[in-house]
Amino acid sequence: MIVNHLNITNVSAKRYRLVAPPPAPILACGYKFELLPGSESDGSSIPWIVQWRYGHPFQGDTLAGGWLHDQIYAAKLFPREVCDRIAEVVWLQDGVSKAKAEEMHRGVRLGGWWRWWRVTPEETAAARQTLRVTSHDGTVICGPTR
Repeated sequence: MIVNHLNITNVSAKRYRLVAPPPAPILACGYKFELLPGSESDGSSIPWIVQWRYGHPFQGDTLAGGWLHDQIYAAKLFPREVCDRIAEVVWLQDGVSKAKAEEMHRGVRLGGWWRWWRVTPEETAAARQTLRVTSHDGTVICGPTR
């Protein structure tokens, strides 16, 4: 299934796996992020109680930012605050309104700590193989080289 330019397949009740890379890398905060096949996510991690306001975790303009957010949390390449800011920038770039992006940013700042501290070393290793991060000068920070 293709959702917001992401070709994904269901692997469990709330987990999906990226089948093919998106058509273009995500550019945000001076970095180029490339989501690689095999990465997994629970989408935008929108609690059911507020889905009426923000939408389903696998629909619309929040999916790419949410997917990237999951990957950079797991990869542990940046401090949590930076990961949360990158997600907000991506949401804005994908057309999410400023008000909604700010509210979602507050949500990950308030609720993301529990996930941040529960990332396992195995998840970190997997994320670093399915996410390529390149700095503004072309240095590969994470991920397989081409």
